[in-house]
Amino acid sequence: MTDDKDAKLIEAGRKLFTRDWQFIWASPSIATLPPMAGLEIAFAGRSNVGKSSLINALTGRNALARTSHTPGRTQELIFFEVPGKGDLRLVDMPGYGYAKAPKTQVASWTDLIHKFLLGRASLARVYLLIDARHGLKDVDHEILGTLDRSAVSYQIVLTKADQVKASELAERITETGAVLAKHPAAFPDVLTTSSRSGSGMAELRAAMARLLEERTSYASAHGGDASRLASASAMLLFHATAILAAVALIERGLLRGGIGLLAAFGFVIAATLFAGDLTLRQYAGHSLFPYAAPTGGTLMILSWLTVTLAAVVPQK
Repeated sequence: MTDDKDAKLIEAGRKLFTRDWQFIWASPSIATLPPMAGLEIAFAGRSNVGKSSLINALTGRNALARTSHTPGRTQELIFFEVPGKGDLRLVDMPGYGYAKAPKTQVASWTDLIHKFLLGRASLARVYLLIDARHGLKDVDHEILGTLDRSAVSYQIVLTKADQVKASELAERITETGAVLAKHPAAFPDVLTTSSRSGSGMAELRAAMARLLEERTSYASAHGGDASRLASASAMLLFHATAILAAVALIERGLLRGGIGLLAAFGFVIAATLFAGDLTLRQYAGHSLFPYAAPTGGTLMILSWLTVTLAAVVPQK
């Protein structure tokens, strides 16, 4: 990273991880996950690949994430965030591929990992950690398959890069990149890090700062879009209820058939104008036609007046 933009991101990443990161939650199962809030970035990888050490190196906290030389020590999803912020969480995931653990325990960890990767809406990115000394293994390819099926972006990070010769590291990067070329959902660039020497940490922090910046900017720019979609959905539900009510009143003889059907038709047109206009404003950037939403509102009012009038006027 050499240009001004990258330099700014590196500085933003440095500031992001000088904050007071704290442990907030541990989940042994999907049912015990914390409520979703902000963005979540998870670190996945084989047992003893260095996930906890990487989190400690990122945050500058030697004992934030528990480390161990014994594979399989992390058996839960461990969440970290800065108290009072809530904009970003780090998730230390259980290691996979530890063959010496009981089979039932391995199956439980594996199920937890796959379900979390596939079903967590707040999960913005997964960093898949691979030991630079060994490269991708068969069990890593299983996780790549799960990530491909999920809606989350992911990137490979080679850990323990200081323990590999430069030529071997370059070869490992090339090999990994060739594998990623077969996975369109993956970032093509491979990051290299060393928790011991600190190499690559600035770039990794910058990547996360950029993700947070992009998501925050997108939310600010499109916050109205979510509101419009919610309004469109609510309006459709409201009109559908009104149509069903009109039909029920007709069937019970409490509402004149012709007038009731006219009102129901008015509700259908009003819902189409409302929902169509709001949806087009989000996805196409223009309205259905000028004054489409006000026209729908007027038609809705007229339809309700029709229903009220037909209900109160005695039938002959």
